[in-house]
Amino acid sequence: MHPDPAITTLCAARISVGLPIPSDLRVHSVYESAVNGLTPDGRLVTVATDRVGGLPDGIVLAGDPDLSAIGIRPGMDAHLGRALRIQSAGVVVRLDGAAAWSPRVPALDAARWPSRTARCADLLRQHRVAGGLESLAAAGSALDALAGAITRGDGSAALRAARGLIGLGPGLTPSGDDALAGVEAALHAVGHPVAGFLQAATADLDARTTTVSAAMLRHAARGDAAERVHVLLRALLSGPDAGLPDAIGAAVRWGATSGSDLLAGVVLSLDAATWPASARVAA
Repeated sequence: MHPDPAITTLCAARISVGLPIPSDLRVHSVYESAVNGLTPDGRLVTVATDRVGGLPDGIVLAGDPDLSAIGIRPGMDAHLGRALRIQSAGVVVRLDGAAAWSPRVPALDAARWPSRTARCADLLRQHRVAGGLESLAAAGSALDALAGAITRGDGSAALRAARGLIGLGPGLTPSGDDALAGVEAALHAVGHPVAGFLQAATADLDARTTTVSAAMLRHAARGDAAERVHVLLRALLSGPDAGLPDAIGAAVRWGATSGSDLLAGVVLSLDAATWPASARVAA
């Protein structure tokens, strides 16, 4: 039996643990490297190319097809079951044979961070990009308050500071949200007691930021993050010193400012979480 030439068949390489199967979806947004769909209860499911990598509630495709060029449009209905089918676009994503991937942030040791913080701060300055957190006047005081709350282990104060960052800035994932995702990822990675402080802010996220960003923050509060964030954290905390420039350079290239803003959140979080040890090293 020959395949139907009117059907575009793609193959999944990896599927996120916890993906809501089965589920009906409505296509939310379409990009060259990703297609987002919403379940009836508001969960965001993303089909992404291998260039993007693993995402919470995500399906990673084998290869790097242009997803904006195969007929998928916002508003189309889809069904996620044994395969993902978008009938009106004639697209089928096969899931059989795909490997399971966990979005849970890896547990890492922060012992090496105090000796790396100055080097990473210097690399961040070298890779500075226009816009983002540094261009937002309201961000500075909120970030300072957030760092102080993490250092004190005060989750309630961290939440109050975070509310000044949610939805702050333009774009699909505003700068303040990217920074908060980085903060939570780092706190979960090192097992800090303030990790998960954003859980108390998730109820009204849809009214405060974009749909994609709200999903990112809900995952971040639970300790889940994109695969490339896992790679970044491993490089910063347990990789070789020689790998730091490449790791930071790669992170900064995620989107226009998303990577640099998330990285700023990671560094702020690690500095605050290890502040007493950092102070002793500096002395």
